[in-house]
Amino acid sequence: MAYNFNLLDRLPAELRDGGIVRLPQFPAGCRMRTGWNVLVTGAGQAIGIGCGAARGFAEYFGANKIVLGYGRELQPEAAESVRERGAAVIPVKMDLTDPANIPGILREIERGLAGDKLDVVVHVSGVTKLKALAEVAAADLHAAADVNAIVPLLLARDLRPLLAEFGSQTFVGTNHQRATGAQFLLYAALKCMEEGGMRSLASEFAPNVLVNMLVVNWALSQRQVDGHAAGKFNLVEEARKNPTGRINTGEEVAVRAVGFHVTNSTGAVDIMDGGLGAVLRVTA
Repeated sequence: MAYNFNLLDRLPAELRDGGIVRLPQFPAGCRMRTGWNVLVTGAGQAIGIGCGAARGFAEYFGANKIVLGYGRELQPEAAESVRERGAAVIPVKMDLTDPANIPGILREIERGLAGDKLDVVVHVSGVTKLKALAEVAAADLHAAADVNAIVPLLLARDLRPLLAEFGSQTFVGTNHQRATGAQFLLYAALKCMEEGGMRSLASEFAPNVLVNMLVVNWALSQRQVDGHAAGKFNLVEEARKNPTGRINTGEEVAVRAVGFHVTNSTGAVDIMDGGLGAVLRVTA
């Protein structure tokens, strides 16, 4: 079906060719109609893991309501790209830099759901800042810890009353938490913290609520696409550094999160497409 927003149509041909960026393959007529209610954080940009995951839940799995959590702003095109795929969109501003914001966020989610429960939650939000350890101050670590690990984990914990009896939550990490250069300290180390917290939540929420983590290979974002178009870097060359030569999309994240949901996996980490983490390659 043709939509006003089609991800591959928005990308340079060199990213589409050879399967560097691709969408999940569903034979005609086999898409599910689950009626799930879904929350995705970090979903403010039309090209990004969060919004792509939301589109995937709407298009491939027939989600009913999708809560789009966003930080600074929500692009109108991001919300519309989900809405045109048949889901009701509930935008909720989520400032995840401070744990004190969580009660207000929960109230907005509950208001938007209007008595319904969440079946699936995908935690995508996070901030990457490039800084070597020699340049990092304690304040940098504290701030990075809040937005990349502490606040998402506390939000996941406090979402429990809004989850359906057999709901699931999936955190999205990156290959940087498994194999990375020193410049990603403020992101990679805290995603490792989030991974540990994920396993604690899985144990506490068992057996009914599932909690897992996806480690993406290289996540497509608007910033990366713009940088490629401006010649700041070459995404094709970056993709070739990875063992699988691929760049992951949010739509693929939705499919993998559903895999956790329907197979009753919990406390697990799924490394998508192999990626740097699979071979523990360390880059300078």
